[in-house]
Amino acid sequence: TNIGTSAFYGCSGLTSVTIGNSVTSIGESAFMDCSGLTTVNFNATNCTTMGSSSYPVFKNCNANATINIGDGVTTIPDYAFAGMIGNGTLDIPNTVTRIGNYAFYGCSGLTTVTIPNSVTSIGVSAFKNCSGLVDMTIPFVGGSATATEASESTLFGYIFGYITNLQTSTTGTTLQYYSPRSSIYAYIPSSLRSVTVTGGNLLYGAFYNCSMLTSVTISDSITSIGESAFKNCSGLTDIYANPTTPPSASSYSFNNVSVSATVWVPCGAATAYREADFWSNFSDIREMLPYTLNVTSADLTMGTASVTQQPNCNDGIAIITATPLRGYAFSQWNDGNTDNPRIVTVTADVEYTASFVALPAYTITAVSADETRGTVTGGGTYYEGETSTLTATANDSYVFGSWTDGNTDNPRTVTVTGNATFTATFKAWGTITVISADETQGTVSGGGTYLEDTEIEISATPVEHHHFTQWNDGNTDNPRTITVTSDSTFTASFAIDQHTVTVESNDVAMGTVSEGGTYDYGTEIQISATPADGYGFVTWNDGNTDNPRTVTVTEDITYTATFGAWRTITVASNNETEGIVEGTGEYVEGTTIQITAIPNEHYHFVHWIDEENPTRDFNTDNPRTIIVTSNMTYTAVFAIDQHTVTVESNDVAMGTVSEGGTYDYGTEIQISATASEHYHFVSWNDGNTDNPRTITVTGDATYTASFAIDQHTITVESADETMGTVSEGGTYDYGTEIQISASARDGYQFVSWSDGNTDNPRTITVTGDVTYTASFNSLTGIEENVALEINVFPNPTTDILNITSSETISEIEIVNVMGQVVKRIEVNSDNAVCNVEDLKAGVYVVRIHAASATLSQRRFVKE
Repeated sequence: TNIGTSAFYGCSGLTSVTIGNSVTSIGESAFMDCSGLTTVNFNATNCTTMGSSSYPVFKNCNANATINIGDGVTTIPDYAFAGMIGNGTLDIPNTVTRIGNYAFYGCSGLTTVTIPNSVTSIGVSAFKNCSGLVDMTIPFVGGSATATEASESTLFGYIFGYITNLQTSTTGTTLQYYSPRSSIYAYIPSSLRSVTVTGGNLLYGAFYNCSMLTSVTISDSITSIGESAFKNCSGLTDIYANPTTPPSASSYSFNNVSVSATVWVPCGAATAYREADFWSNFSDIREMLPYTLNVTSADLTMGTASVTQQPNCNDGIAIITATPLRGYAFSQWNDGNTDNPRIVTVTADVEYTASFVALPAYTITAVSADETRGTVTGGGTYYEGETSTLTATANDSYVFGSWTDGNTDNPRTVTVTGNATFTATFKAWGTITVISADETQGTVSGGGTYLEDTEIEISATPVEHHHFTQWNDGNTDNPRTITVTSDSTFTASFAIDQHTVTVESNDVAMGTVSEGGTYDYGTEIQISATPADGYGFVTWNDGNTDNPRTVTVTEDITYTATFGAWRTITVASNNETEGIVEGTGEYVEGTTIQITAIPNEHYHFVHWIDEENPTRDFNTDNPRTIIVTSNMTYTAVFAIDQHTVTVESNDVAMGTVSEGGTYDYGTEIQISATASEHYHFVSWNDGNTDNPRTITVTGDATYTASFAIDQHTITVESADETMGTVSEGGTYDYGTEIQISASARDGYQFVSWSDGNTDNPRTITVTGDVTYTASFNSLTGIEENVALEINVFPNPTTDILNITSSETISEIEIVNVMGQVVKRIEVNSDNAVCNVEDLKAGVYVVRIHAASATLSQRRFVKE
């Protein structure tokens, strides 16, 4: 019934322990240091005490023992298996109702734990430090146990403490969490990646701060999600909501969850979710098929499997992916398909299981060809398909050259396909010194420090007029390719260029020359030509006429002296008062000479007359170059200079001019300007006003005649200034329109101008000198000037003035006291109606012109 303290302490050969139903208690360290244990069968249905927190039963029992809990066990005592590493999967039978405090504390070898529906209580830190857990099912359904937030003695108190690897991103497995009845956010591991919620509703803070959580599946039984249930789950990218009707949620249920996370909803439910409170905050709501796509791994120790693209209602297409762990490779799916990733079409509930196979391991060996020059790192044992990075590190004064297979990458990455050895070679440095034997004659290039076995090029570059001869080892290649094997010096030798100068005569009977020879570049030598009797030296073949002549040697060259007989050249002027000549003399035949004609002032050279061709093909070159071939006479012809005189008008509409022309120097000519009607000549462009004008031709010249329009004086005067005044006159251009006016004084009126015109004011066009005199008369007794029987009424008037006459009225004029006509009306009747509303108040005269030329006038008052 009782196993005492340290009962089996240190039994390292013990491999299996079965604790029977009769045992009720087990003492501290009962199986301590039993390092060979592989199996522990716990069948004690009545055991309530097992060890202590300081000395658990299986302390230091560091074997990967498989823990088997027997059917019928209802309680797993406190500290029952604390300290064991554990191995693989732990299945707890459905007879267990309580798991004690620290029951599986530190069982780091456990990877999968399944807790049955019967369990209603899990003790404090029951699974604390179970760091290997990747898959755990906690099916709390029903039960009478209750819990308060963050209490260590509660149903969920620290049950997951420090399970840091639960559902890592590489496993792809899921924590199945059933019917959470209270806030457990303080105990869910922050590394959790995926969770499926079934059973009851999610309460306050259920998965608070699970920042690594990327996927949440909500079963169709869930109707509400508590406040802060997924608060701060900032890594969420996919929410699989299976309820057709959106579960109710508070504004903080998904607080700090990205609104760009994808919400997967049943087919046809997208609109409801987009319109539901809070759910409408998510920008990406998609519909998914009402089928279950389950993807699993046949062996989680070899690899994981997951859905990387969920099926939707449009086409049911999904993508599933198998991810092998190190040392393994994906083999096939359970239906024999080998695609990975794989595209599947979901039309019903379906499960795909990924199988994996172990990969062969190979050894990669990395060595140095000479460890005095450098070392290598890398290599080891790798699985097929993995990569190995090899690094070669050169010692001082050396550098990495290449691997023995010619590859020069360093570091180098190789893909492992079998056992292989890679050898790194290193190279020393060699200094190549290249110098010039004489830097004034040439320079060199190509020196430097290079790796051994490097092919380099050295070259010698002579300065101008020098040439390379050889290297110090006798080699004459330039440029020259060498292979670096050690420190070496190469010296280039140079020499000055030499050239051959040949001197010869065109005819040895006419003359001889000095000898030539071979000389260094830049040497100055003298060559000479000696003519025979009766001959003279003409020129060298390059046109030079110096004799003797000093030349500087710059190239291979031939100088040929030309000789010829003496000839007489005569140069004459046709008229020495017009011009003189130069060039007469004795010249050797073949010589090129120049003859010149020099005209006197105001004369110019015209052409030459050659003795051999006196009448045609006159040469006009001046100076003129000729080649002496015989005795010859050349006569220069001169002529007086001629000049062009241009005569023009500044405006042909105002006037014309006489024509100009071309004239001998000194000729006197006459020019003239003729003004158009109403215009007059003003002057020539040089200010002269003579017209016509005599000029003496001394050069090309242009004379421009300026014209102006005629002007006339208009005089305006009053016949009696006591009766009225007039506007001033003035001087105006012909054709100008001006306005003159007469202003009557008080008691007087304007009558007419001296030419009988009665317009006032009056517009005239200026055509000549004219005087206009304005006549006035008194208004007193004006009504007595009545030649017709007329009536004017009403008088005074404010607007309408009626006029009747014994004769037909042709025209009516209304004149103000200034004598100005302010209104004129054509009538052609014996009565008229005048509207004078627009006139200012005052006294006016109405003039009535009858068809018989009778004139009558009356006075009226405008009020």
